[in-house]
This record gives sequence, C-alpha cells and structure tokens, in this order.
Amino acid sequence: MHLYPNAPFLIGGDTFPISAPNRAVGTVTQSGVSTVQVDSYISLGANGTGTYNLNGGTLQIGGADGIRQGPGIGTFNFGDAKLRVIGSD
Repeated sequence: MHLYPNAPFLIGGDTFPISAPNRAVGTVTQSGVSTVQVDSYISLGANGTGTYNLNGGTLQIGGADGIRQGPGIGTFNFGDAKLRVIGSD
C-alpha cells in the first residue's frame, strides 16, 4: 500500500498488522504530508514479512510500544518524517 501526499489515513481500533496471514508479505510506504493514526500499535511481521517505510508525513501511534515486532520478519525504515506517540497502551 502506498499513501500518497496529502492523503489522510486513519486506522482505528486495536492494531494494524502488516503481513498478518501466514507467510504473507506486506509493505506500507508513507510519504508527502499524509497523516496515519493507529490507535494501538503497528505489528510488523505478524506472521510473515512486514515493512513500514515512513518517508514523509506523520505517523501517530497509540503508545510507547506502538511499533511491535511479530514472530515473523519486520522492518521499520524511518526517513524524513514525524513519529508521534498520542496515547498509552
């Protein structure tokens, strides 16, 4: 999934799993001035290979443990962007 510049994107509820099905491969690339809000946490490599490329915009996560490594392979690439903790879990 690619989040285009100026595109707001809200993920409410519990978690945002990247690569949740068994052996899945998932990549999210955020750039420009888009804002993504995850109320709880992002799970990278939940059951496969998950990558989050934060290349621009703002990622708002719901706690100090807002980016978690699952049992699979997870990668978080942090570029020219903002990361904000908006709550606690």
